[in-house]
Amino acid sequence: MPRDASHDLEVDYRRQDVAKLRLEGFTIRQIAASLKTSKSTVQRDVDHLHSEAQAATLKDNLQHRTEVLYQLDELLALNWREGDREGVRKTLADKRRLLGLDSPDIIVHGMLNEKMNALLDTLENGLGIDSPEYQRVVDLILGNPDTPAGPTKRPPN
Repeated sequence: MPRDASHDLEVDYRRQDVAKLRLEGFTIRQIAASLKTSKSTVQRDVDHLHSEAQAATLKDNLQHRTEVLYQLDELLALNWREGDREGVRKTLADKRRLLGLDSPDIIVHGMLNEKMNALLDTLENGLGIDSPEYQRVVDLILGNPDTPAGPTKRPPN
């Protein structure tokens, strides 16, 4: 057996031992002493095992999500054919939730776009940065809840 393959096999066996001992509640130090290896080697093995577990979980989640999306598409088509508006609405809401389209980050991003558009409108109206209107838009962008959302009228010169 070539040296690289035997080393890989040795690492795999050690990682199995590390996983077993870690699941039994042993500390990194205790595992290192038990396996007659360094704490840093055991820590690298634990980190590697965590990474593998995370990758497997992500893969499983992605597969499950794909299956559920397929089922929701079938349900949406059925509701559409039967004219079930409420069923269509609920199924679309389920898809939005599954895809994360109604998450707070998406909603906040939408609000930021509205506020940035208000700033652009203000600048297009020819107002300078020293105007009260500019300060109102800055307050909008920073999220001051007392700031009115619509444009205000400019006082006559």
